[in-house]
Amino acid sequence: MADGKILKNRGDGWKLHAKVKPGFTPEYAYAAAKQQAEEFLAKRPAFAEFKRAMFAEFSFSERFMVKAALEALSDDPDGAWVELNDMARISCDIETVVELCRLYNASCEEAKALKNEAAPA
Repeated sequence: MADGKILKNRGDGWKLHAKVKPGFTPEYAYAAAKQQAEEFLAKRPAFAEFKRAMFAEFSFSERFMVKAALEALSDDPDGAWVELNDMARISCDIETVVELCRLYNASCEEAKALKNEAAPA
């Protein structure tokens, strides 16, 4: 915001997240955060692909339920599909869920590999 306040919406409305430090502009803070996010995704292409698929397929309010189903059932796409369609009432086709399970598992493997690289020997 123009007054230096940074708002964040975590699903329950816009709340104060932080304030821009004195001497910095909101535009600078936004550019720095955007660059940091782009660098993060560049180092994690599997996660970036998973994120793009989630954003393309599901609304903001549905994503957390889809991610929870994938965390629990990523090795069982049929179970994840049933959970989403019947229990959470999120309409999606089985092919989408199969692809999301593949992308989620690839993202998890990528994160493990990066964590192992960073671990001291």
